Amino acid sequence: MLNQQTRAIDANVPEAVELTRLGVSGAAEAIRRGEISAEIYVSALLAKARRKEGLRAFITLDEPGALSAAREADKARAKGVNAPLLGVPLGIKDSYLTAGLRTTLGVGSLRDFQPTEDADAIATLKAAGAIVLGKTNLVELSYGLTGDNGPYGQVGNPHAPDHVTGGSSSG
Repeated sequence: MLNQQTRAIDANVPEAVELTRLGVSGAAEAIRRGEISAEIYVSALLAKARRKEGLRAFITLDEPGALSAAREADKARAKGVNAPLLGVPLGIKDSYLTAGLRTTLGVGSLRDFQPTEDADAIATLKAAGAIVLGKTNLVELSYGLTGDNGPYGQVGNPHAPDHVTGGSSSG
């Protein structure tokens, strides 16, 4: 089931769909037990993010960085490292500084801003083994209720396309 890592991650592979439904605690446990690799899990989530690109859920998707971090997490797990979030990818609200990865706060004029340090919350997540998959869309400066963002687009509601996502984090 989950341990068939040799199959390509693709929209038509049932295991890939199953992987994207694990959630944080389920993924952490499956990776810790060696049922799946972090690289396979990250690949499945990246494939889903690409398929759902029209929702504009991510402002920045860090495919190379996330895959590299996943490979490092797999090596660490093989050496016996047991961090609580080892190899688990997370989408980070684009209002948190992430070293080397653009942080826009949803503002068009910050499109090219790349901080040199992580916010404390991000540093804590990384120290626990988490992987930054990308930066999620948000209302400009997190100031709004509908998920509407002029520079980066309205975030689509995946469950009800005729409804807004709502909230400064866009749902």
